[in-house]
Amino acid sequence: MESLIKLLKESQVFNTETIHEVTSHCVLQNISKGKILISPGDFSDKIYFVKKGLLREYYYESKYEVTNQIVSEDTFFYSTEAFINGEQSKVILETLEDSELICIRKKASQDLSQRYPSILFFENSLIKTALVGFEKRMRMFRLKEPL
Repeated sequence: MESLIKLLKESQVFNTETIHEVTSHCVLQNISKGKILISPGDFSDKIYFVKKGLLREYYYESKYEVTNQIVSEDTFFYSTEAFINGEQSKVILETLEDSELICIRKKASQDLSQRYPSILFFENSLIKTALVGFEKRMRMFRLKEPL
């Protein structure tokens, strides 16, 4: 939990009480390499914080695997459609290495957000960071020359 606590402290929006409340709802999971966390069609109410390891998000297009992103330590990771919208996932989330993941469920996150406005502020900053990363990846795809 130390890496998550460090991140929360560095954000400068959490006091000690809020950090304690957030971490009390988190569960540490040790996941072996090659484990599929979410498959297409799954519903997921979990968001993961990568304490240790390397993970990949991908999907199949025809017979090809298409990687959306690869994430490492100190990164939040989840199926966007499944977690945020409650829809079935269209992607696969997989561990590429033995990993230590800190998990929090959506209901706990929502309850905490209602009680602590600083959590909403933090979530908004995460969403903005994710949008910028998405825009950069899309620009890279648009600028890539055909094979």
